[in-house]
Amino acid sequence: MIVRLGHSPDPDDAFLTYAIVRGKIRTEFSIVEVIADIEVLNRLVLHERLEVSAASAYAYLKVCDKYLLVPYGASVGYGYGPKLILKNRTGRIVIGVPGLNTTARALLELYMREEYPNIEYNIVEVPYELVGKLVINDVLDGGVLIHEEQMLSHDMPVEIDLGKWWNDKHRLPIPLGVNIVKKSMGEKAKTIVELYKKSIEYALKNMDEVLEYSLKFSRIQDRELVKKFVLMYVKENILQEGTPEFIGLKKLAEECYKAGLLDKIPELEVAK
Repeated sequence: MIVRLGHSPDPDDAFLTYAIVRGKIRTEFSIVEVIADIEVLNRLVLHERLEVSAASAYAYLKVCDKYLLVPYGASVGYGYGPKLILKNRTGRIVIGVPGLNTTARALLELYMREEYPNIEYNIVEVPYELVGKLVINDVLDGGVLIHEEQMLSHDMPVEIDLGKWWNDKHRLPIPLGVNIVKKSMGEKAKTIVELYKKSIEYALKNMDEVLEYSLKFSRIQDRELVKKFVLMYVKENILQEGTPEFIGLKKLAEECYKAGLLDKIPELEVAK
């Protein structure tokens, strides 16, 4: 069976999926690796074009009638997450986000509506690696940094770490990205779950080998900085009913619904 597996071209996704896509784990599937920007992956799953994929948590909330959550490999912020940089707060401001279906966009909307209810703002979609540069050069009034760009924000006018803001407000971690599998795969979804579990275990046990591979996907070539970033988001956490991570995802769904970012509160279902 051919399985198209999507992941973004950043070091933590590369680290996470290395053992699967490089044949370090035996599988009955013929894996076709699809490497694309996270917003491209979001749009592909919105059209149900991938059997298995990484997706923004916010995007998953839009397709949970068609996809199941893989309980392993979620990118979760434990008091940290995307960083909002704001250079201007007057007039109608323009803020860049790395995709309209990203969790970064959802968190920005929730933050601005609560903290700056009187500021008018427009959101534009910008490649994640350009957000900081466009703010510094006054093309944008603000932007949200994701991926390893979060580690390079020291020269920028950081407004808030949106993951910290979320944690301070809700006392919950914030799932930013998740792995999902099509419901139509039926019983074979269990095999996908095991692949992700084994891939994480392999990566953490073979750190040097997998980190060397992951560096190829990073704009930062400082090995220790990339390792720090990878370990911020690749953990042996489990996204299932009752865990803080799962409760955080449910809270995100509720908050997005209240803010009009979702048409309904979705039913979350985990592949088992």
